[in-house]
Amino acid sequence: MARKTNTRRLAATDSLSNFAASLNIGKDKAAQDSFFVADIARDQIEAMYRGDWLARKIVDIVPYDSVREWREWAGDRAAVAAIERTERRLNLRRAIQRAMILGRLYGGGALIIGTGEDDPAALTTPLYPEAIGPGDLRFVHVVSRWQLGVAQINQDPLDPFYGEPESYMLTAPERGALNLHPSRVIRFLGNPLPDPLTYGTQLWSDSVLQTLYDAVHAVAVTTTGATSLVHEAKVDIVTVPNLSEHLSNAATTAQLSARFSYAATMKSINNLLLLGDGDTWARQTIDFGGLPEMVRTFLQIAAGAADIPVTRLLGQSPAGLSATGDSDTRNYYDMISARQELDLRPQLERLDAVLLRSAGVDSETLTFEFRPLWQLDASAKAAVALSKAQTTAVYAGLRLWPAATTAALVRSQLLEDGPYPDADAIFAANSATPPAEGLAAEGLSKVVDVDAGEPRDLDET
Repeated sequence: MARKTNTRRLAATDSLSNFAASLNIGKDKAAQDSFFVADIARDQIEAMYRGDWLARKIVDIVPYDSVREWREWAGDRAAVAAIERTERRLNLRRAIQRAMILGRLYGGGALIIGTGEDDPAALTTPLYPEAIGPGDLRFVHVVSRWQLGVAQINQDPLDPFYGEPESYMLTAPERGALNLHPSRVIRFLGNPLPDPLTYGTQLWSDSVLQTLYDAVHAVAVTTTGATSLVHEAKVDIVTVPNLSEHLSNAATTAQLSARFSYAATMKSINNLLLLGDGDTWARQTIDFGGLPEMVRTFLQIAAGAADIPVTRLLGQSPAGLSATGDSDTRNYYDMISARQELDLRPQLERLDAVLLRSAGVDSETLTFEFRPLWQLDASAKAAVALSKAQTTAVYAGLRLWPAATTAALVRSQLLEDGPYPDADAIFAANSATPPAEGLAAEGLSKVVDVDAGEPRDLDET
């Protein structure tokens, strides 16, 4: 008789199985494991954020590091100064950080762009950046997903606001419900859903604490349990003959309590414990030998789950021989840089279309880059500056271009690196100074004559 094969079961098994070892078959308990998602309620998310230090740091660190060094504008100096003043007036960096925190905490935060419309009906119309004049951007408000209601989701793939609601509804106590066109709202998300359409056209996302719940919970349980064990680290044990008889009525129970209360008092005063006939005393202590390693293990798991190095999350020095933590920090900074480019830049550029015009700046004249998080110390900066100066001296010595070109390149490099305060103003005030004068300090004996195009001695100048 041929043996029947459970084809349905084999089709569902796509990993290692071994009948002899009972791996991934009916006898293997692991074969019955499955993953499930238990959505964390808003009140539980807020309790974690307010009551657990690890959950709060995981939520806050990435937004803080994303805006810590902020961004650097390139272009006309006056235009850069104007846009930076507008950013400070709006407290934009703080608003971006707050919106990112709400996005990570709740799965949704948003910026509301305010251009000074007093008529609520105007808020339902699209916001056209080209219609914005100097000073028109009045405010940038931060709200969470719970403050915004949404209408029907736009599912027209040819519409620029595809995937966003037809309108947002913001409840204001003094004005009632305000309908906002999606061009006036910039969303910030947490962990994106795999396919929003399968979740009822879900507009928002998961909280980052959704996937980190088990890791954060394990750390909280372990550290809280370790703290409780401290109270039980030393326990005095006294054996009393016929204890049950002493506790059989209230009078003997009170006598027994008073007896050992006096004994404990004398022990604390005289370091002497008095016991009666037949009583024995012993001390039980708890071994904490493996507890620190267990706590560290759970903390490392939480740090890995949050994609934040332990050195950054816990603020501790790296462990191990020759460990500096530089590699972990650089990898983390690379991750932050990637998030800035992939997630934050599109949102900022959408806001900048209004921000630049409100600052009175032509949007075509300025570009920005995020400042690197990895900053050199003073000695490293000095070494880099010296290396650049020596490289410039070598190129100048090769006489590949006129001295005026070398001076212009050096000036551009100094303005870019910013080693001298107010360098641009000083250069402008001393623009009449011959550009070749400073090259003698590099030890060069000859430069190219700008007029004749031939080498000449500096001493002959």
